[in-house]
Amino acid sequence: MVKKAIKAKKERVRRPFPRATLEQALKIPSAIKDHNGGNPWEPEEIRRRSEQAPGAMRGSICVLHPATIGLTIGTSSAQKIELAEIGREIVYAPNPEAERKAKLGAFLSVEIFNRVLQYYKGSNLVKS
Repeated sequence: MVKKAIKAKKERVRRPFPRATLEQALKIPSAIKDHNGGNPWEPEEIRRRSEQAPGAMRGSICVLHPATIGLTIGTSSAQKIELAEIGREIVYAPNPEAERKAKLGAFLSVEIFNRVLQYYKGSNLVKS
């Protein structure tokens, strides 16, 4: 008699925040800007130019970092990925202050980060 092991189907954990830092997520918009003039680009080309491992494309672009934070539009299954407005504001910022403000806007677009900041109002959680 052979016992069959029944594997429970693992549920995907849906985090209310991106798994990568904003700086890691910015590799994708920066690659689009630096290597394709800010124009929409194929996911495989972005992966090659953003210094990511082949398997990293799914995690980096798909629903996760840049798209979740609003830096890009499109996933690894899209024909092309393009810069979203906030992503364009960051990578084409005219000065460091404009870049900082755009990055803060991107960070706070993640609902849970914004709620934490609101909860601790008055505390210096954000460098000025």
